[in-house]
Amino acid sequence: MRSLLIATIFFFAISPLQSQERPIPFPAKNNKDTSKSETLWDAAYWKDESGQFHKFGHVQTQLEHVVRDGKEIIRATRVYDLKMTRGRAVFTLDDKQITEESEGKLVRMEYTSSLSRIQKELTALPKGYLISTKTPTENYEDKIGDFPLVGFATELQILKEPRQLEDKFDYYYFEPTLNAAVKVLGKIAGKDRFKSPEGAILEWQRIDLQGAKIGGILPPSASIWVDPKTREIKQTMMEIPGIGYATLVRTTGDQAKAANGKLPDIQANTDIPLSQRVNQIHSLPQMSYRITLEFPIAPGDLLKPSHLHTIVQRQDNLSFELTVKALREPPKNAVKAEPAPPEYLNSCHYITSNDAEVIKLSNTASRGQVNNWDKAQAMESWLNKNFRFVSTKVMDTAAQVANDPNGLSGDCTEVAMLLAAMCRAQGIPSRTAIGVIYADNPKPHFAFHMWTEIYIQGTWLGLDATLGRGSVGPGHIKVTDASWEGERGQTPLMPVMQFIGKHPKIEVLKN
Repeated sequence: MRSLLIATIFFFAISPLQSQERPIPFPAKNNKDTSKSETLWDAAYWKDESGQFHKFGHVQTQLEHVVRDGKEIIRATRVYDLKMTRGRAVFTLDDKQITEESEGKLVRMEYTSSLSRIQKELTALPKGYLISTKTPTENYEDKIGDFPLVGFATELQILKEPRQLEDKFDYYYFEPTLNAAVKVLGKIAGKDRFKSPEGAILEWQRIDLQGAKIGGILPPSASIWVDPKTREIKQTMMEIPGIGYATLVRTTGDQAKAANGKLPDIQANTDIPLSQRVNQIHSLPQMSYRITLEFPIAPGDLLKPSHLHTIVQRQDNLSFELTVKALREPPKNAVKAEPAPPEYLNSCHYITSNDAEVIKLSNTASRGQVNNWDKAQAMESWLNKNFRFVSTKVMDTAAQVANDPNGLSGDCTEVAMLLAAMCRAQGIPSRTAIGVIYADNPKPHFAFHMWTEIYIQGTWLGLDATLGRGSVGPGHIKVTDASWEGERGQTPLMPVMQFIGKHPKIEVLKN
């Protein structure tokens, strides 16, 4: 489950362990196997729209026993080498994670993120776990509850245990992209037939896996096939927004490291095509759409309620009509409004409004402005002119962006977080909105997007430093929003992942 879920949100790598260890023989699987370690190789493939599979990398897992302070530890090292594109940029998920277990319980995990320059260490406490994190701009610690977390080695054993049809089981693992424990529910689903390269018909047992809801959203499900005789895992398949259907196939080291084929473009694979262009959509007062889904789901479970949305449910439960209205300025002659909750003013991990450089930028960008709306618009415009848009960063914090010696750069997520932080530094309540935006280069489509919302006179108004238009129009379809308070992972992105994962079709109706 974790092998592919990690690719849906974030990309992590890990530094080597620093402790002193000495290897001892790996437990024999049979009378002949007395090796000290076991290495498993998986070739990674993705499935395009035509149904063709293309290799885009491999995963290596090594299991071994070590002794530390007289205690036997099972250590599993998993190394990812997955290549993808994002527009014209090619990047590698070169994640390396190490889990250490004692008596079937996770006692330690180390990893780093090469893209976001984050280092983490998970350590077992008498009750619960301590998560220590280092970034270029801050160090912090979090704690999670006393979950029965398992590492890679125990997870493999759980999946390989003999079971009967319809049997159910569950386990917990730590998901670094979410900074949280995730419960996985498993079910024995029967047997499927496969054809070997030699033409033989193979019958493997399928195990269906479903992670429990995260932030109220179900993550993508996965299926694993095992040989019913040897109980060896043969392949794993999971649908990943941005990649499509990804499959790990157990193979030899040479085959796993063979040349890759066509690489998945995570940007193109998440775009929602439109059949027509809409001229000047971001300047229009409103726009109506028909959204059609592959599977029935209530609009309220898909889109967070918004004062700018009007939804009409259709009878088939597979489609609904959505009208999005533009709000260009604060309400006039508004009655005294309730103040925004503190979470929209507090500095937090991603929206680091107390950072000295963020404060400096906010003062520079809003200089000469008096009221909050004028300040916010000025900061949006300033960022649009002074921010360099690149696709090589992944969810850097506002402080990381502001303190980058190479200048302000990133994509929509970085500039939205930075604008929110600059607004909070000026005492303006803010949050980020997450959804999709209309674009027509080269063809009309909706694409994943993040922008900023500020609270003025009891109303939330949108600003988008990516466009720099001074307001947000009906070309933005909002799925959710987040203050990011107390958030170290990517849980707030789950609703838009669900939206895109439902493979919606969007039809423009009228303005």
